[in-house]
Amino acid sequence: MSYTYLTVITEPPIEPLNIAEVKTAVHIDHDVEDTLIGSWIKSARKRAEEYMRRAFIKQVLEVGYDFFPVAPFCLPSPPLAVLTSIKYYDQNNAEAEIDLDNVYTDTNSSPGRVDLNYGYVWPTTVLRKIDSVKVRYTAGYNGTGDPSADDVPDYIKDAIFLYCGWRNENRGGETDNPPEQFYNLLSHDRMHF
Repeated sequence: MSYTYLTVITEPPIEPLNIAEVKTAVHIDHDVEDTLIGSWIKSARKRAEEYMRRAFIKQVLEVGYDFFPVAPFCLPSPPLAVLTSIKYYDQNNAEAEIDLDNVYTDTNSSPGRVDLNYGYVWPTTVLRKIDSVKVRYTAGYNGTGDPSADDVPDYIKDAIFLYCGWRNENRGGETDNPPEQFYNLLSHDRMHF
């Protein structure tokens, strides 16, 4: 891929699992550690998303390029739900925006793709040297509706349960790496781009 960065603009409003589910799974029956368990869930989700190169819960992402990408181009962290904007900056740092009626968004592919409509070409503007094009979009399972943990596949939830159980059992920091089974659960649907 030719992008230079991927940034989370808006974090997911919920996590794939809630604290009560994890407490049941790891046999914690008090509320004293709810904040800690919440951080385990978030950490597990982020680690799993990074490993799989996917977005689980609806979130807004931005990918940056130093030039107009060759179309069609793929957007990282599928599934792609909605293309929000394509902005570019000229050599004087003036911002302009591509009319999204001039592009086609393929949300059926994984990863999602963006292409120029017939007859349309990228503007011939001289772009600034770096960080010239910014593509913003929404990604995640059920990224077009209300965010729901129900849309996240069960094997991902299983991996997050496993991670939280491992964190509970290794509170002293005996090891920095989650068990291999965490990655094994996630590997079959991992993106390799």
